[in-house]
Amino acid sequence: TSFLWMGSLRHIPNSFSRVLGILCAWMATTCSHAHAALTLLHREMFDTPGVLDASSPGFNFTKVAGSFYQRPGGPRLGNGKATSAELRGSGPAYGRFVFAAATNKRIFTGGWFLIKAAENRKTDLLGICDSSGNPSPIISISNGQLGAGIAYTSFKPVDLDYKNRWIYLGIAAHLKDGSVADVRFYYKLQGEPMQSWGAIKDGAINLSTLGQAFA
Repeated sequence: TSFLWMGSLRHIPNSFSRVLGILCAWMATTCSHAHAALTLLHREMFDTPGVLDASSPGFNFTKVAGSFYQRPGGPRLGNGKATSAELRGSGPAYGRFVFAAATNKRIFTGGWFLIKAAENRKTDLLGICDSSGNPSPIISISNGQLGAGIAYTSFKPVDLDYKNRWIYLGIAAHLKDGSVADVRFYYKLQGEPMQSWGAIKDGAINLSTLGQAFA
């Protein structure tokens, strides 16, 4: 089972079910000097009863594959309700946000996950895509190891016991010239500070736009 606070999933085998909590995507807008402010683009809190799927993706997702069974319990914001959504069964399953402006140069996306089991195959948990939906960068599980990198190109594992506990995962991307970007990957355990790993500086991420996010 897995819970998350933002995004979409590419493939969930039969032995891998997960529950999602609150899903968010943020855009960073440059202010004076080197400071930046975050503008909320999308947020899915799974706080309404029922199922989100391809025919009924809700008010926040642009697209849903598979089914999100909304339920009480899970992450919450401030004094809000603790809510989440469970993914069941096999086959592709994800929620996708599409950004209205494909000219966004700075994007942060993140979410809370609870993962009970994952088969020894690659499962994408969280990612940023171009306007056509091509993924990169991503956080994924590969052969039982949690890690992150550029899709189909690199994978940097993190030394972390991720199973059966709430873990927050996040990706920050700053697209520069062409497909060159700075990328940081984040994780956070409950009650502990945010940690970063696998940072990419002026790397080729194979995207020329930051147009979508998935989990």
